Amino acid sequence: MHGFDLDSGLPVARNFEALFEICYAMQLGTGWTLQPDLQYIWQPGGNVPNATGTGAIGNAPVLGVRTTLNF
Repeated sequence: MHGFDLDSGLPVARNFEALFEICYAMQLGTGWTLQPDLQYIWQPGGNVPNATGTGAIGNAPVLGVRTTLNF
């Protein structure tokens, strides 16, 4: 894919995507857990062009929260 992107004249060439994730589950009370989640993605989509075609899509931080209730 990388060579094809270069040959076709795209402004960026696809190469890799990397992800780092941190999550932790904590019990807040009897039957109630909370799990925050943080992800950071380098070169989403493998360094694909952005919507304007002038460069690559930027890195992406992602934050999420999951809660569980058991009765």
